[in-house]
Amino acid sequence: MVDFGSGEPDFDTPEHIKQAAVKALREGLPNIRPPRESMNSKRPSSTSFKRDNGLFYRREQIVASCGAKHTLHNLAQVLFDPGDEVILPSPYWTTYETIIQMAEAVPVIIPTTEQEGFPSLPRHAGASPDAAGPKAIILNSPSIPPAACIATTS
Repeated sequence: MVDFGSGEPDFDTPEHIKQAAVKALREGLPNIRPPRESMNSKRPSSTSFKRDNGLFYRREQIVASCGAKHTLHNLAQVLFDPGDEVILPSPYWTTYETIIQMAEAVPVIIPTTEQEGFPSLPRHAGASPDAAGPKAIILNSPSIPPAACIATTS
């Protein structure tokens, strides 16, 4: 059994990855790259989206980031205004509520259960009568801790 509860595997980084990192450091590759190189790095993502999922995205529609939490934080800072309600089905990753609060928005925690096949697409139960409704929903899928996935059809 491998415990991914904290988001960290219980095994060491493979040696070939360590060596590649050392090589990149020696060559100065971790430095900030020019925008043209960043656009070129998105080509494999665009190709794999099309091949694996039948989805087509132009390179300028793809954002490369250093991780989901950082991306969610940036999105929250740009999209959420003070007082906006943001639905957060529970269980959720430990920092998602804080990310919402840092944007001065209001997390609306919606408990979900295993019987519902969590995470479920919850009904919004927390809006005040004066509220315009939720601004967003942060849907953690596949969900950690329960590692459940949401399947959708179009």
